[in-house]
Amino acid sequence: ASRERILRKLEALNRISPTRAAEAGEASLPAARAAPPRLAYHAGRRLAASKGGVTRSTIDAALQAQAEAIVRAHAVAAADGAAAALLIVETETGAVRASVGSPGFDVAGGWIDLTGASRSPGSTLKPFIYALALEDGLAGPSTVIEDMPRSFGGYSPENFDRSFRGEVRLREALQHSLNTPAVRALDRVGVSRFAAALGAAGVRLETPTRAEDKPGLALALGGAGVTARDLAALYAALGAGGQVRPLAWTLEEENASHTAYRLMSAETARRISGILADAPSLAGRAPSALAQRATRVAFKTGTSYGYRDAWAAGHGSGYAVVAWVGRADGASRPGETGRKAAAPLLFDAFDMLERHEGARDGATHDDAPAAPALARFDAPARAAPPEIVFPREGVEIFLHAERGFALAARGGAAGYRWYVNGAPLEREETSGRAVWRPAAAGFYDVTVVDGEGRASTSKVRVVAG
Repeated sequence: ASRERILRKLEALNRISPTRAAEAGEASLPAARAAPPRLAYHAGRRLAASKGGVTRSTIDAALQAQAEAIVRAHAVAAADGAAAALLIVETETGAVRASVGSPGFDVAGGWIDLTGASRSPGSTLKPFIYALALEDGLAGPSTVIEDMPRSFGGYSPENFDRSFRGEVRLREALQHSLNTPAVRALDRVGVSRFAAALGAAGVRLETPTRAEDKPGLALALGGAGVTARDLAALYAALGAGGQVRPLAWTLEEENASHTAYRLMSAETARRISGILADAPSLAGRAPSALAQRATRVAFKTGTSYGYRDAWAAGHGSGYAVVAWVGRADGASRPGETGRKAAAPLLFDAFDMLERHEGARDGATHDDAPAAPALARFDAPARAAPPEIVFPREGVEIFLHAERGFALAARGGAAGYRWYVNGAPLEREETSGRAVWRPAAAGFYDVTVVDGEGRASTSKVRVVAG
């Protein structure tokens, strides 16, 4: 009946002929209602809610359809109710080419856009901690850093495998995601500075709601929440010479002129990317350096506390990709690490990109000579200050009008200088020794300063003899 009414209207408006209307009225009707198209459902719903009229998104429909298919396949293979999310962004423009918020609506939490959910990032922020250490001249890729037990004000990080490797180079510490070196680096860079740099880049760190709670050193291991969109912007910056751009979801935003925030220099971005690109390959996957025309991916994985979030993020061939796998309700998935659960999805996405438009040149590796940097990240402990041998702390000495006291010290660096109550004491020309001749009885501070400026003081009493 509805079809008949529409056909009569079209005929009355001379849009179709009476013969065409009669033919259409005799065609067989659908047996069931077809499902409405839901391609890029989460992103489309978000854009429709924020803008009126016609919105032209940056999403590539063909790429989006393939991305949704591989996310769905990974969630089905998990077989434990896990969800997954995937974000694909062009590095130079920040344009979002595919955004998959969930595997589908039949998965628990499938209506939630998990690309915008704040979750613990695990170790995925480590490359940016080391990047600031390189920027500050604290280290270079070959700088030696200790992976040894250490307490930072009561916080004692340990590695995922609960073992320590002793002295390693910074590139090895990042490639193997060692925890203690990353916390050491964050301690030197400064938590407040690192958090401020991320904030200036547009990354909002989610911390507990108490006002006094601020990010601490646990930030190096995922101690504050971020979103997949935040990580996509950061990893796109590694492929764009260190400049962070806001993600573009519409053609209007993509074509607008945005002021990019420089998080790091182009040289540092290349060096960090080179370290990540040389990280151990996934089991069963040949290193990209051995595969002809394969995309060279600079990637990092992350696993949050309690196996609640599995992450993999990386860039290559002009794209940044972020993959997340976990449960929407935050439940634990024991044993499901970022490398095991999320990295295969990440590389499936890069393989898909390669099939979609072919491998493009992605300069992720920097073979230039390393810039001058410290040979060791942790400066060797300074030697103890010199120790005063005579007069020792608290002694009483008898005043002698003619004979003075030869001062003596040991340890520290050569080039002792002596002071009594702050006044410098000259050495005798004949013996070359510092001889003190008190003018009167009383209390005195005798101080020695070594050649490197370290000092020790003895408080003594001079008694009339």
